[in-house]
Order: sequence, then structure tokens, then C-alpha cells
Amino acid sequence: MLKKIFLPFIFLLFYAGMYGQENTYLKKIDSLKLVFNKTTVDTIKATQLIYISRFYAGLGDAKNGREYAAKALQISNKAQWSPGKTEAYVCMANQPGADAATVYKKALHESLKTADKQLTASLYNLLGQTATDNNQKLAYFKKALPLYREKKDNKNYSKILFNIAYAYELKGMYFDAVDYRMQNLKLSEQLKDTISIVNANRHLALTYSAKGDTNKALLYYLAATALMKQHSKKANALFISDIYNETGKIYLIQKKHDKALAHFKEALTYAKSGHYNLAQIDILQYISKAYLKLNNKHEANANLDKAKQLTNVVPLPQDKLLACNSIASTAYESGDYPEAIKYYQILLDIVYEFEKAGEDMLLAKQIATSGLGASYLALAKQQGNNKELLSKGISNLETVLPLYRQANSFKELKVCSKQLAEAYELTGQYSKSVTAYKDYITYKDSISSIDRENAFTKKEAEFEYTQKETLLKDDQKIAIEKEQNRRNYAFAGIGVLLLIAGGSGIAYNRKKKDNRLIAAEKKRSDDLLLNILPAEVAEELKAKGEASAQYHDKVSILFTDFVGFTKLSEKFSPEELIGELNYCFKAFDNIITKHNIEKIKTIGDSYMAVSGLAGKNPDHAKNAVEAAIEMRNFIDAYKTERLAQGKVYFEMRIGINSGNVVAGIVGIKKFAYDVWGDAVNIASRMESHGQAGKINISKSTYNLVREDYATEYRGEIDAKGKGFINMYFVEPKQVPMDVNGVKDFILGKQQKELPEHLSYHNIHHILDVYEAVNRHVESDGISGEDAVLLQTAALFHDSGFIVQAQGHEEISCGFAQQYLPQYGYNSEQINVICGIIMATKIPQSPKTPLEEILADSDLDYLGRDDFFEISDRLFEELKHSGVVANYDDWNKMQVGFFNNHHYFTASAKTLREVKKAENLESIKAKLIS
Repeated sequence: MLKKIFLPFIFLLFYAGMYGQENTYLKKIDSLKLVFNKTTVDTIKATQLIYISRFYAGLGDAKNGREYAAKALQISNKAQWSPGKTEAYVCMANQPGADAATVYKKALHESLKTADKQLTASLYNLLGQTATDNNQKLAYFKKALPLYREKKDNKNYSKILFNIAYAYELKGMYFDAVDYRMQNLKLSEQLKDTISIVNANRHLALTYSAKGDTNKALLYYLAATALMKQHSKKANALFISDIYNETGKIYLIQKKHDKALAHFKEALTYAKSGHYNLAQIDILQYISKAYLKLNNKHEANANLDKAKQLTNVVPLPQDKLLACNSIASTAYESGDYPEAIKYYQILLDIVYEFEKAGEDMLLAKQIATSGLGASYLALAKQQGNNKELLSKGISNLETVLPLYRQANSFKELKVCSKQLAEAYELTGQYSKSVTAYKDYITYKDSISSIDRENAFTKKEAEFEYTQKETLLKDDQKIAIEKEQNRRNYAFAGIGVLLLIAGGSGIAYNRKKKDNRLIAAEKKRSDDLLLNILPAEVAEELKAKGEASAQYHDKVSILFTDFVGFTKLSEKFSPEELIGELNYCFKAFDNIITKHNIEKIKTIGDSYMAVSGLAGKNPDHAKNAVEAAIEMRNFIDAYKTERLAQGKVYFEMRIGINSGNVVAGIVGIKKFAYDVWGDAVNIASRMESHGQAGKINISKSTYNLVREDYATEYRGEIDAKGKGFINMYFVEPKQVPMDVNGVKDFILGKQQKELPEHLSYHNIHHILDVYEAVNRHVESDGISGEDAVLLQTAALFHDSGFIVQAQGHEEISCGFAQQYLPQYGYNSEQINVICGIIMATKIPQSPKTPLEEILADSDLDYLGRDDFFEISDRLFEELKHSGVVANYDDWNKMQVGFFNNHHYFTASAKTLREVKKAENLESIKAKLIS
């Protein structure tokens, strides 16, 4: 959190360090002005003005800084001198109040016209630092990296590696962050720069700490500390203090409170020696926390008071900002919410002062506002759901939400949306609560697990179900007679909502007294009507009391049907059957809404929808096919998940036909919107003549989509009265498989979502298997598509542990089926990948060379020197799960496993069998001893 605030102050801190050199700078400015007045060469004039601008900026004189930078730009434009224009723009960007990002882009535009790659790299770096969007930040840094490498500028190359790692951390992609941190460490070691090596170790520790791997974090902190002690003369007191402080925080997380306290005290000693007040504030708070853990409240309070006293005497506003954030977050963590509110408010007030001066304070404003929102919400709950405090909490959370969206800060959006959902529920704003919780589910990217874990989703489902059922079942409230006018319809809407509200525990007992409620309920009634009718039809029905039939000449009709539903239904209880159908059809509803398709009806297990009813749409067939593909992929993933759970599952056929239909309303009671025509009948025939897991389309649809999709001719069917009609299977057109995109996605997902107790089946194992596969690719001569399929299977093969250990291979296949189509993989390729994944299931039974390679790669470590290190991690995981109790049992289990295992590929046998045998003997020796 502190890092996020720090970047906007880089230049402020730089300038602050220059104030003591005021006289020197003024003399240099005078000297530069003399040169400017004497020369007639425009490039020299511009250069002098640029230096003058920089020195004025160093003196804190923004007015003159801007003025001389503008003059330099004017002369450089006149001379058409791109280097001068570039430097002038940089000076202008560095002035307080400037739109730095916009001006840096102008500088970059000019820099690209020159041959100065060093300057261009610097601008990419500056744009990365000023970017508020994390994806943009990363893109700019990555553009700077090869330029610094080409110039062999190791110092700045190291800084960019650091910045890229930091950007990945902001995105929550810790695997990639570690990768760049490691590159930075290796570079520092090659340069034999001790301070850089210490710093690289320290930042690796910070990354592992953020990831939650405290053991790895501690290892790198201890390495940094050991090096630092050897070269303490080269490191300043603040640097040493920071490392001791951060190491103490790790010990605190590990509940080694005595060690934590010792490191905090060591950190405080160094911070005091250099009079670093800001560092002392942070350290004193952690000393307070350590004493609390040791049940010494007196010392805890004494140290916290010292931190607050130091905050009052911090001179620089930017330092006070950081100090207040530190105290506020500590107060929040300890449950002292009034104190947290006090310091978050001070923090926000300082932010406003900076913004008045023209500074971009987006990150700091996010932290202060979200902190206030969370603190008010927590205090309100502590005081019995105090309405005034809840209102303040909601106000702050609603304010910060668009700020997080602006920065694409999905992790924060997730937290904020969940807090808002809770706050809305506590204040009785149930509709807003459901909406906020939907946002939370989206940001968390794990809808199915959230549905199982949280009651909010259940409430949402019940709410929507009640709406639809009430409309269908209550004839008195739903039937719209011709003589009804808008006022009567509004009151009918109140009646409908009363039924819904009753189901949700809401009592609207003042309906006749509150005109505003009537208006709101009329709107709700209108919304409910739109749930079963297209918008145009609903409007006509409300206006006239009836709706005329309409002819649509260009639409596409989609039918789905579950294969063997009648027999399958016997294996479900009635409640289970309705629940499963509702789960699938709800997903279909979301998919067709996304593609602007109108749902017509469900009949038993059949689902019907029409694309192109809502106005003329030349893409009606394409939209129908896209929706069908998403529906098919959803059911494939559903099937895999049910298989893993040992449960009955559905398989589905889909049929599509394009043509003309007549659409309209049937009846006035329990009225239904429907479509008729030969095109509907043919679409139904397309479905019934299809195959499970396939999308079957007619010739008319084929003619409209054949340029955009891959199709397979299937033959003809005899349509009564229409003759023979050609049929085609349709699939997404094959595009190159994006294995790099898949790698970034699935590793990031596993990094964030794999349970923390998995000490073996974690990201390190995934990467270990991936590297083993790549060795096989090289040694076994695997290339082209086979290599990509194998690498992809390695990345996905244990992703199922995100959900559960049992049946994780099947769940991993479900993830592959769900996500890989987005990266250019077709169904045949995904089936191959799933086969490769399933080959890792114990006992292994690979059937193809690719399956043999992944099976061997998955257990590659059995025949390696690091076997016992990895084996210990697996023991800890299995012990945590209750599979084994002690090492003796574990070793017996390993001996049995070794005896039953064999490698399949020739390369694995050559490379691993000998060491595997040695490892087996070592295990047996442990049993004997």
C-alpha cells in the first residue's frame, strides 16, 4: 500500500533535496542566460533554456520552470529539432500541475524521430511510472527493456526489471513478478554490485510476502541481511532499517513474536541513528503489534503513542501522508475504527491539498477513500448497524469505485464491491446489494465456487425466480385487459411486487400512502414485463392493451435439447432436476442477453431463442452461432465438473436455422410471446438431427456465416413440404493457438486461487512439470502443434486443485474446455489436451507418445537430486490433508509407489532411472534406521 502512494512524490522528493543548493543554482541560471544571449544558434539557445527550466524546477519555481520550457519548445519547433522538443516536453511534464502522461507522450513522439534510444527508453520508463492503468504501466516498461539492453545500460536495465516486477505485483501476477525479480538478482550478481544484490534479495522477499509465501520471503530477507552485515559500510541506515523491519514483519506473520520484536528493535535503532521519522513511525507500530501478541499491552500502547507523536512533527506533507496511512491501516487492523477514520480523513485532506496544487493523487485518493468506507462500515456493524455510519461508509465506497475502475484495479474492485453489497443489504437496499454482489462475482472470476460459498447468490436466484413465477402464476396481477390504462397497470405492479417482496421478507404496507413508492413500483412492474416480452411489444401492450403480430424476414432460430433427458430425469429427485435445469438455463439466459438474442420459451429440457427480433440486425445468424458456441462450451465444462463429482450430467444438441417468422402474443391470461413459421420447424429439425456437443446449422444459416466460421458438411434431411435441406456442423474458425496468452492466464489464475496449504501442488510444481515437458520437447523431437498441445496440458494439468484434490484431473479438463477456446484452441485440440492431462491420473496409463511425456514429466522429480526436498513438500501437504501421519508411514508409502512406478519414454528412462533407484534405496535406508 505504501509503495502505491510513493510514486507520485518521486519528483517532489528530488526537488526537496535541492533546496540547500539555491545559491549554486541561481549562479548557474545566470551563467546559462549569458550563453543564451550571446549565441545565435537555435539548438544552443534551446539547450540553455532547457537547463534553465530544470534548475528553476529544482528551486521549486514552477512558474519560471514552465515558462523557460515553453520557450525552449518554441525555438526547437522553429528549428525542427526533435531532441530539443523532446527535452522541452520532459521539462514541462515535470512541472507541478502538468498532465505528465499526456506531455510525456508528446516527448516520446519526438524522441522516436531521433536515433537516441537511451532517451526513448527513459520516456517509456517515465510513461510507465505515470500510468494509472496497470496494463499500460506494464506495456511501457516492457518497451523500455530491450532498448536499455541494446545500449548495455545495466543500471537502468536493472531498474526496468524492478519496475516490470512491481507492475506485475499490482496486477496480482506474482509468478511473473518473481521471474523479473530473479532476472534482476542475476544481473546484480553478474555486476558484483553488493547493494544491488541486497536490494534484489529484499524485493524478492517482498514479492513472496505479497504472494503469501512467508518461508521463501524469510529466506531472501535473511540472505539480504547476511550480505548487508558483510558490507554495512556501503549501506545507509535507512536501507538497513528497512530490511530488519520487513524481516520482523515476516516473523510476526509466522507467529514468532520474540524474533519479530528483536528485528523491529534493531530496525528502530538504525532509523533513529539517521533521524528517519517516517521509518520510525512504521516500526513503532509494528513493535506495538508484537507486544500485543506477547500480551504486553502497556508497551504496546506506549509505542503506538510514540508513533502518533512523531506523526505530528513530520514536516513534509508527503511524509505526513505516508505516516497517516500507516497509522490508519494499523488502527483498522487492530479494530480501533474511530482512530482509523481519524487518520484516513487526515490522509484524504492532505490528498486534496496536493490536488489543488495540480498533483495527480489518484492512488492516494483510492487508499484514503476506500479506507474511510471500510472503517465506517466496520464501526457501524460494531455499533449495531448504525444507519448514519453505514450511510457514510456507502458514500465513500461509491466514491472510490469509479476510481478503481479508472485504474483497472480488479483486486480492489472485488473487495470494494463486496463491502458495498454488505452495506446495501444492512440498509435494506436489496436490489443494489444484488447488483454489487454480481460485480464482486465478476471481479473474483470464480462464479461457480462463489455460488456455493455465499448466500447472496442464492438470494439473487430466488429473487429472479420469484419475479418470473409470480408473473406466470398470478392471473389477477398479470393479465392485461384491453380496457386497462397506465394507472391501473401501476397498481397491478404493486400487487406483483408485494408477492415478490413477501418472499424476500420485505413488507410494503404503505403502498396507498406513498406516491413515490407507486412510481417506483410501476417501473419495477415495467421491468418485470420486459422479462417476458421484447421491449417494442411490451410498449405496444402497455399503450394499447394489446399487441399485433409482426412479420420478421431475417432472423435466426436456435433450439437446444438435452440428450436422453427422459432417462436421465429418473436419476434426479424432482428438486435436483429443477435445480440443474435452472442452473443451465440461467447461464443460457445470460449468454443470449450478451448477444442481443430474444428468449422465446423453455419446454421441459428444450430451450428456444431467436436472434434478430429486436430491430433489423444483419448479424443475426452470427450472433446465434456465437451464443450457441458459448452454450456448448458451458455444458462441456458443466459435464466435466459433474464427472469429477461422480454425478449425473447433461449433454446437449444445438440446431440453428435462418429465415422468416411471424411473432406475437397468444392469449390474455398467462399470455406467451411466441414465433411461428417453417423456419422454426426447420430449426427444430436441425437440433433433433444433430449430435451431442455439436452445433448443427441449415444451408440458409451456412450461407450467412460460412466466411466467419469453420463448417463441416453433413448431408441432407427431408423436411416435409420443403424437400431436402443441407446440414453443416459449425465451429469457430481456427486461429493460431496463443500458448503465451494461455500461460499468462492460467498461471496467474493458479497463482491467485490455489489453496495456500498446497505445499506441493502449487505454482512451483506446475512450472517444474512445464520445464520437464520442454526438455522432452527438445530431446524427443516434438514440434509444431504437438509441442503446443503438450505445453498447454502441462500448464493446466493440476489446475483442478483450485476446486478440490479428488477428481482434480477431470476438473482441470473442465477448465481447459472453458478457457482454451478463447485462445484459439478448437474442440479436437482440447480433447487431445484433456487426454494428455488424464494420463497423469494415478495409476498412470498413457496411450499416446504425448500422454507418456506428460506422465513422465509429472513425476520427473523421482529421479532427480532434489527429490527429497520436493518429497518433503508433498509429505507436508498430505499430512495437512490427513493422508499420512508421520515420516515412517510416508516412507513406506513412497517405497510402494516407487515399486509400482516406471517411466514410459526412452529419454526419461535414460536420464532418471538410475537416480530414481538411488533415491529408492535412500528411502529404504531410512526405514531400516
